[in-house]
Amino acid sequence: YGNDAVSQFAQDSLVYLAGEDAYLKENCTKSNELFSSYLKSFPNGLFSINALFFRADCFMKAQQIDSAYNCYEQIAQKPKNKYTEASLFNLSLIKFNKADYKKSLEYYTSLEAVAEYQSNIIEARKGQLLCNDKLKDSVATINSARKLLSTEKLPDELKRLANYEIAGVYNQQNKLDSALELYITLSQDVKSVEGAESKFRVAEILFKKGNYDESEKEILDFLDKNSPQQYWLARSYMLWAEIFVVRKDFFQGKHTLQSIIDNYPNKTDGILEMAQQKLDKFNAMDAPAPVEQDKADEVQMK
Repeated sequence: YGNDAVSQFAQDSLVYLAGEDAYLKENCTKSNELFSSYLKSFPNGLFSINALFFRADCFMKAQQIDSAYNCYEQIAQKPKNKYTEASLFNLSLIKFNKADYKKSLEYYTSLEAVAEYQSNIIEARKGQLLCNDKLKDSVATINSARKLLSTEKLPDELKRLANYEIAGVYNQQNKLDSALELYITLSQDVKSVEGAESKFRVAEILFKKGNYDESEKEILDFLDKNSPQQYWLARSYMLWAEIFVVRKDFFQGKHTLQSIIDNYPNKTDGILEMAQQKLDKFNAMDAPAPVEQDKADEVQMK
């Protein structure tokens, strides 16, 4: 019996090592064939987890995402091992990229529970935040943003992301003062998408509060800062047009919108439709009132 066990172990090792050798030489076609044969013969073999992980890696390189997913899923279901964290990370990402945010959230939550590396704890919490945002769960979004902010060694960009998500929820809930406070901080750097949107939101909230002069100052400041974020610059121009119309300067309001329609480069991001709708609305508001029927004629007809 002892010899049988030894020969079984030797056979297990030999088949696996041939696959590993091909994998290390980046011959994925050969390694995947050998690993497949190995896993059929030794589904719970000594090297089964390695074989599954290396197979998954080859599938990912070949963009065979579903096959990779199946391998990572098998690893994640086994007792905790050296590839559990990496597999859960990849499972989370695969599901997120397929817009299955509910399942992605489950994987990110599992990742946080087993993670030993700080980088994976951060990724798990960031992932939970992004999933909750996509699922439009405002309570969970704020909770996961706060949890992310409490994480040690959090990079500045993720502090910004967490505060941006909290500000977005406050804005949706019409808690304008709380949102404004966060957006002011976030709007210091308008190079990023979040920073540019935050600058626009500051102006938008001031507009909603009726502080038109302050809103205009924010817009002009934004335009001066050479942000590369064309979408939020265009939204700011549209808000400026609204300010002109509030002041009854229909000519300038319509001219501002027309310049967006004539010059904005992106035809598919919704800006041109938005600008046209506002222009149609302003034209209707600015149309001369219909002339009333002559009262004298009415009298004569009687």
